[in-house]
Amino acid sequence: WQTVDLPGDGTYTHLLGLRLGGEYQVRVRFQTAFASSNWSIVTHTLAGRTDPLDDVAGLQLSVEGDGIHARWSTLAASDLPAWALTQVRVGAHWDTAIEVWSGRATSVNLGWRQAGTLHVWVSHGDYEARWSTPVLATLEILAPAQPVVTQKTWRERVEMQWPHCGTTQPIRGYEVRVGPIYAEAQVLTEVNALGYIHSPDAAGTYLFWVTALDMGANRSALGFLAA
Repeated sequence: WQTVDLPGDGTYTHLLGLRLGGEYQVRVRFQTAFASSNWSIVTHTLAGRTDPLDDVAGLQLSVEGDGIHARWSTLAASDLPAWALTQVRVGAHWDTAIEVWSGRATSVNLGWRQAGTLHVWVSHGDYEARWSTPVLATLEILAPAQPVVTQKTWRERVEMQWPHCGTTQPIRGYEVRVGPIYAEAQVLTEVNALGYIHSPDAAGTYLFWVTALDMGANRSALGFLAA
């Protein structure tokens, strides 16, 4: 038994450290220095909440240096004892979306993603396997911009340049090919720079292709240069 003494005008106390599903008996009596009343006894099974946890609040998506992060607010203190986990899914609809993470936290790194609309769903679950209404956040992920290639010819060398092509996600690099048809063109290099110098084996006119790639492996429209 745990005993709590209250002042004469006390009408309530807090019982801490109780286990969900446990059966507890509480006895209360009035007592003075000279006499005491009979015990008033109540037996109660601690069922916890009878409804799901509150919905996820403050859900936001942001592009950061190591990936796309989903963040949400901490649950209210009254919900924390019943909080088993939070589940994150990616997909157009909650029922068909793919689970990418579950645990007890207020953020998750989703990594780098394919171009298009990213749909992220988050829901809180309790120990009775009840789920809050899934909350959705979206982020439009753009493919890299098309490189606009310019050149300077220095005798036997072709110096290509292009502007930064980053959009939603950081640029991983720029692929450079040479050949009359892109699909059959030779891959010369992938550079993490805004230019490339090539020295052809023989004089002539060459067609160069430049494609920007971001950290999610999304490819830009083709940039090209005849030199």
